Amino acid sequence: MMSPWGRTMANRLSPLNLALLLVTALALLFGAWGMYQSSQQPAPAANQLAHEVDHAPAGNVTTGGRAAAGEEAPGATNTRVPAVKSPAPQRPTEVAKPPAQAYGKPSDSGNASISGVVVFSDGKPAAGATVTCRRSNLDTTPPQVQDGDIDDYNRRIEEYIRRTSAETRRAATDEQGRFTFSGLDPELSYDLHASAPGGSGRQVFVAAGDKARILLAAGGSVRGRVVGPDGEPVKEFTIRHWPQGRQWEARSQSFNSSDGTFAIEGTGPIQLEATAEGLLMDQPAEADARQEGTEAVITLRLSQGASLSGVVRDKAGKPLPGATVTTGERNDNRWGGGRWDNTPRATTDSLGRYRLPSLKPGATTVRAIIGELTENQLTHLAAGANTLDFTVNTGATLALRLTSPDGKPVDADQVWFQLTEREWPRATRLPPREAGLAEFTGLHAGEYTLTILAAGFPVVTHKMTLAESVNELSLKLANGASLTGKVTTSSGAALQNASVRLRKQDEEGWGGWGTGRRVQLREDGKYKLGPAEPGQWLLELYVQNRGQPLYTAHVTLAEGDNTHDINVNTGATLVLTVLDESGNPVPRASVQLRGEQTHGGRANEAGVATIAFLPAGGYSVTANGNGKASQVLQVSLANGDNQYTLRMQAPNACRVTHIYPDSQAVTIGLQVGDLILEYNGQVISGWAQFGREARNARNAGDITMVIDRNGVQMTLHLKGGTVGIEGADAVR
Repeated sequence: MMSPWGRTMANRLSPLNLALLLVTALALLFGAWGMYQSSQQPAPAANQLAHEVDHAPAGNVTTGGRAAAGEEAPGATNTRVPAVKSPAPQRPTEVAKPPAQAYGKPSDSGNASISGVVVFSDGKPAAGATVTCRRSNLDTTPPQVQDGDIDDYNRRIEEYIRRTSAETRRAATDEQGRFTFSGLDPELSYDLHASAPGGSGRQVFVAAGDKARILLAAGGSVRGRVVGPDGEPVKEFTIRHWPQGRQWEARSQSFNSSDGTFAIEGTGPIQLEATAEGLLMDQPAEADARQEGTEAVITLRLSQGASLSGVVRDKAGKPLPGATVTTGERNDNRWGGGRWDNTPRATTDSLGRYRLPSLKPGATTVRAIIGELTENQLTHLAAGANTLDFTVNTGATLALRLTSPDGKPVDADQVWFQLTEREWPRATRLPPREAGLAEFTGLHAGEYTLTILAAGFPVVTHKMTLAESVNELSLKLANGASLTGKVTTSSGAALQNASVRLRKQDEEGWGGWGTGRRVQLREDGKYKLGPAEPGQWLLELYVQNRGQPLYTAHVTLAEGDNTHDINVNTGATLVLTVLDESGNPVPRASVQLRGEQTHGGRANEAGVATIAFLPAGGYSVTANGNGKASQVLQVSLANGDNQYTLRMQAPNACRVTHIYPDSQAVTIGLQVGDLILEYNGQVISGWAQFGREARNARNAGDITMVIDRNGVQMTLHLKGGTVGIEGADAVR
């Protein structure tokens, strides 16, 4: 089950609201670009800026503007429509020398430059292409609507466009497709984007001072028309589209078109389906837009669907806001028919009302969900409008009141409900009725551990039994303590991927992320933890995602600010170069060290794995990955860096890496590190083959297994079926 701190509560907007937002965003984009264009030369077209800033595909998306017109393609909606050839874009034969670079007001500067070339997929230079340059560490995440505040969103999107335009450098390529950006910060990297008639391309994290080659990927488009059962155009509709066979990558676009036309960018075979109020498609249509300058033209014909609306109430007859209404059985998302079936769902409003606008007529199960509780109804949906109301058992409800130390009401930011280590039930939070009161419903009765988070106060953990009724809990929050400090190492090297944590002596589990009691170490080695309850704590330092802390200390925190610096012994570092039989690096190879403890790491793209903070001493080192494995390398590590090289080749055995308790492996005396050479008379050449042979022998009686343990071969006797081990490819 998903951990609770990964969940957020988001406001859902209707397609009309989303359409209005996109209209506003596009209008602001064009307006901002118009002002910018008047003062800067050269300048790309307005629709290019919209693509660069918002990555919005071309077409009449929610603007009501005219889409590309074209004749309808004959045939059923589920047939592939051949690409329709459009006039090929004209590449200029003579291009004047491009003017000087066009700058906004970038915040970075220096004496470095990036030069490069832009080419088409056939290798020919792209003369006259527009190239943009922005520093890679620029935050280009567009603002999101928060709490439905459209006015605030408009203000932030205006500021976003102004800022990204100011940070953007632009240039045009010459006759050989060459470009140069100067005045760059030599310590930074930059993201480049090139566009020209016939394609676009990117290069990201290009270091200042380097050269870049940008390949323009040719793309086409799909344009078409959506019509209803009577053949008349549908004016408002939504189209979901995805690369063929990859519906999990689907994107949705809403259209408002007087003649039912639409246009969508595509780069090859795609699938798409349209829905409208009370209308839907029986199955996705297919189109192909794979070549430069081509368009696929298609007609999407919708059939009469069913709509479903109603009200969800509790047993007392009160409307239930925030309930989810969906169709099908629980866990009904499934793979089938070459598509991912996304179940339609709706959320009830403040009056408990819901609406599902586009459903397939026929018998179906409709579910109303409040928290962990579900009410199912089997109904038959007729074409057109249908009504179905629900009365739902809300189970246990928690009414939580929080106050500050001086008695003022405090709003709870998050409340997490825990049954067991891995069970975190989800309750539905009801709309607030008064300050300091948070109400949650839809839980089964039982004993829970509550984790309560309120900004500025220590997290509260409280155990209580919830009955199937309204349960009231009032808590007075305490003033917190903070802990700051700096982590240094004996070698002076900075720690990478390190975090610090405050933990109670008997506390286990998820470890405090999201509560202020566990934070990532800053680049300068400093940290700040809190607020936490005053008292006794364990302070722990973790590095490189290891399960065991590198450093532990007992600290006493007083109310207010506290400090504690940490100095850790760097110890030994293994710098392992992993090569194949030909001496080439093996990128992303998995490396394992076994000594008193087991450590793991992964090679980078250059085939180098660095595993630090190891106790000095002897280790056994192995590697596997990319279809290759290694023999065991015995190393002796001293404090500081230790350079070794490990060769990999095709595997000819498999190595035992873990043994499960109460398994056959324990009974027959198998040990971690043993090499399995034969199983049931079959020579084993890798971990995958061992798995196949074990499955083939699951109904066998007595069988034998030949292993190698430290160079000595042994024959073990066992039963067919599960052995109870984990393993990896290996080399004898």
